[in-house]
Amino acid sequence: MTDNKIELSVIGAANIDIIARCASKSVLRDSNIGKVERSFGGVGRNIVHDCALLGIKAAFISVAGSDSTTLAMMDELAKAGVDTSRVKMSPEYDTGTYVAIFDETGDMLCAVNDMSVTEHISRDYLKSVDIPGRIVALDSNLDSEALEYMTSVPGKVFFADPVSVNKAGRLKGVLMHIDMIKPNIYEASELTGIAIEEEKDIMAAGEKLLKEGVKTVCITCGEKGAYVFSEKESFHAEAPRCDVVNANGAGDAFSAGMLYGMLRGLSLRRMCDFAQCCSAEALSYTGAISPKLNEINIYERMKRTIE
Repeated sequence: MTDNKIELSVIGAANIDIIARCASKSVLRDSNIGKVERSFGGVGRNIVHDCALLGIKAAFISVAGSDSTTLAMMDELAKAGVDTSRVKMSPEYDTGTYVAIFDETGDMLCAVNDMSVTEHISRDYLKSVDIPGRIVALDSNLDSEALEYMTSVPGKVFFADPVSVNKAGRLKGVLMHIDMIKPNIYEASELTGIAIEEEKDIMAAGEKLLKEGVKTVCITCGEKGAYVFSEKESFHAEAPRCDVVNANGAGDAFSAGMLYGMLRGLSLRRMCDFAQCCSAEALSYTGAISPKLNEINIYERMKRTIE
């Protein structure tokens, strides 16, 4: 894939997911019977993989180890169509690890991650590589210095995924450079200092992020849908119905759907509908990346939702 064909760069984490699912009602502080699976993950990695499945020509920029599992991860991305030539791999690094426990309904109980390797996605490393594509998606596994450098690069459109409450704060110093941000209600609360308990709090958080300089804000609220804010319009989009099998990766699929909409020139409302259907597809699959995530299936989901 030549650089002039790349539409999007995704900069962020790649890691190994270890997912434990309770077979029956979960009991805290006790051993639960269930199933444990290993798969490839990381917010940035998941987003770029989903984008490739949606037909987007994308490059991934990250840092990881060079063990056989990580090599297999990169091979999977390359087979999906992702340009992985800018991923720095070294035996000096341990690829990040994410461990999550889900209850019997598929909802997350808690998660722990060891993402220390992302410290090496540094400002100096980012300066050393070219960043292709018009749009750059950033996950806040990057530290504040790296985020400040990247958002100072001229001529780019920036999308930001706050990743988690603990890491969302890293974006506070660069909000004025972000074209679109996609926090959930907990991350939006961390970014704005507004305790979100009801709809009016979501509205206040969205408006505050616009005042901070973000051009478009999309606050996701799980089964309650998403609230979208921009200078031209603000609205609430209900979530499409789906059978929840697994919540892991649903937010990343939503981000990929928004990026698809940005690149394909969809209206903000249609973009959000597309993204929510991407999320529903991820929720309906056992892993973080649904093999059924593609343009045809997502537009079919949108059609069924309207009907």
